[in-house]
Amino acid sequence: MQECQNCHRSVPLGSAFCPACGASVSENSNPYQASDAVIDAGPIVVAPLESEDAAYQIKFGVGATIGETFDALINSLGPLILISLIPFVPAVVMTIIAIGVIISIVFQKFPHMMENFSPEALFDLVGGLGVGVLIMTVVFVILAMVFTFPSFMGQIKILDEKSRYGEPRTGIWQTYMHGFRYVLPIFGFVILVYIAMVLLMLPVALFGSLPVVAVLYVVAILGVLSFVGIRFCVTLPVMVIEELPLFAALVRSNELVKGRTWKVMGIYGVFFAVMMGIGMGMGIVGMIPVIGQLAGLAMQVLMAPLQAALMFAIYAGLRSNSPAF
Repeated sequence: MQECQNCHRSVPLGSAFCPACGASVSENSNPYQASDAVIDAGPIVVAPLESEDAAYQIKFGVGATIGETFDALINSLGPLILISLIPFVPAVVMTIIAIGVIISIVFQKFPHMMENFSPEALFDLVGGLGVGVLIMTVVFVILAMVFTFPSFMGQIKILDEKSRYGEPRTGIWQTYMHGFRYVLPIFGFVILVYIAMVLLMLPVALFGSLPVVAVLYVVAILGVLSFVGIRFCVTLPVMVIEELPLFAALVRSNELVKGRTWKVMGIYGVFFAVMMGIGMGMGIVGMIPVIGQLAGLAMQVLMAPLQAALMFAIYAGLRSNSPAF
C-alpha cells in the first residue's frame, strides 16, 4: 500500500489515481518507498540498564539485616560450605608433616638418651620436642591463616554473585584462588594495626600509680578502636566486589557507614546476642552423645560462612539504601 498525498488515504500499489479523491498518486508509485505510516511505529523504548547499586534488593536495619544474613547463608549454603572445606586439605598435610617432624626428633634423640640416660639427655629430648612443636605451631597458624583467608574472601564473592545473578558465576576453585590476591595487603594491614595497638597501650605503664586513670584510658582507647572498626567493617566486601585496593576500600567503607554507625553497631550487638543464644543451645545439645559432636562440628563449619554472610548483608544493605551511591 501507498499513501495519497491529497487525502492521506491508503492506495493500492501501482494505482495512478486515488479511488477516494481522484488525485494523482504517481509520485508515490514506487513500491519500495515506504510511507510515514509504515515507518512511524511509535517511539522506541529502551529498557534502562540495571545499575550496580540496583542489583541489590536487600533491606537495611537491625532486624532486617540479621534476617538478610541468614537468608543469604541459606540461599548459598552449598557453595559456601564447599569453599570453606578447601583449607582443610593443606591443614591435614601440615598436620602430617608436623607429626613426622616430631617422630623424627624422637627417633634421633631417644636412642641416645637410652644409651646414656641422664637428666641432661632427658632435658635435651624434651627441649628438642618443645622447640619442634613450637616452630611447627607457629608455621601451622600462619599457613592456616594464609589458606583460610582466601576462602573467606571467596565466600563474599559467592554471596555477591548469588544476590546479583541468582547463582554463582565463578567456579569454587577459581573463586578460592581469586581470594589469594588479598592475602598480602590484609596481613600487612593487620600487622600495622597490632603495632598501633601496642603503641597506644604503652602509656598504660605510666599510670601504674593511677589505676583509675589507667582503666579510663583503656576504656577510651577500646571505644575509639570499636568506633573505627565499625566504620571500616565492610572493607573486605568493598575490596572483593568493587575491586578497590586496601586504602581506597577503607575510605569507601567509611563513606558507606557514615551516618549509620550506631545502627551498624546495633546489628553487630544483636548478631552476637543471637550467636550467644545459639551457643547456649549447642552446649545443651552437646551433652547428647554423637548428636552433640555432629552438631558442634556442623556449627564450626558454618561459622565462617555465617560471618561472611553478615558482612555481605551489611555492605549490600548500606549500598542499596544509600542515596549517595
